[in-house]
Amino acid sequence: MRRKGSGSLSSYVPFLLFVVCLGGLAILSGYYLGKYIVSSLSTLRVPSAKDKPAVQEASRPAPVVTLGAKGMTLHRVQAGLFNVKSNAESMVAQLRNAGIPALMTGEAPHRVIVAVLPSAEAAKKVAQSVKTKGFEAIVGKYEFQGRSFKAQGEAGYTDAVKSAVDASWDALDRSLKAADAFIMGGQPDSKGIVEATGRVNDAKQKLASSKAPSGGEAVHDGAEKLLSSASGALQSLTVAASSGQPSLSVLGDIAEAVLAYEKAVSALPLD
Repeated sequence: MRRKGSGSLSSYVPFLLFVVCLGGLAILSGYYLGKYIVSSLSTLRVPSAKDKPAVQEASRPAPVVTLGAKGMTLHRVQAGLFNVKSNAESMVAQLRNAGIPALMTGEAPHRVIVAVLPSAEAAKKVAQSVKTKGFEAIVGKYEFQGRSFKAQGEAGYTDAVKSAVDASWDALDRSLKAADAFIMGGQPDSKGIVEATGRVNDAKQKLASSKAPSGGEAVHDGAEKLLSSASGALQSLTVAASSGQPSLSVLGDIAEAVLAYEKAVSALPLD
């Protein structure tokens, strides 16, 4: 005899299996959906606090610093002053043929210069040497003003420009004092010349490795010319010191370096 109700319980089995399968499907679907959402969120880049300064830095203009190129007060040995360029060129040729270094300034009236020295005593001695060879020579004061100028750029660039300006002036100052010592029969500061050469070379490397910002080409070019003028004087002095017999040609090289320095300073953009 069949028990009452057994048939009704078995009728629920398919339904229960359906519910279990449906629940498992829901759990599985939820698992994969959650995994997809997590994966999608992980690919999104959330701006961090570190990103904010970069945006501000890009919009911030490069800082501007004021630098100064020093001037000089010297004594010039002059062998002539000409309004006509060809006459000045003729005098330069005559002096050089006589073994006297000479150069000519570019703008009229054209000065024919033999030497530029720090002391009046050394300049007078050179002038007397020129006179003994049959030429006129006078000693006059020669000075030019320094100049303040603005350099714009990051710290590395403006530091490179400052190094170039300071090193070139120091090198030229040491070169002039060494020339004075040659003329007066003393010994130049050889150690100082070596140190100045090292500073100039370091400044050249720093300037070469830095890039002038847009609009800063004039300052960069001026700094390069200042270093170039100083290098010319130092090289001539190094050769003269190694030979032990400095000649008047050293004076011509240093005078040329001084004129080049003055021209480079005057070309720097005004503050």
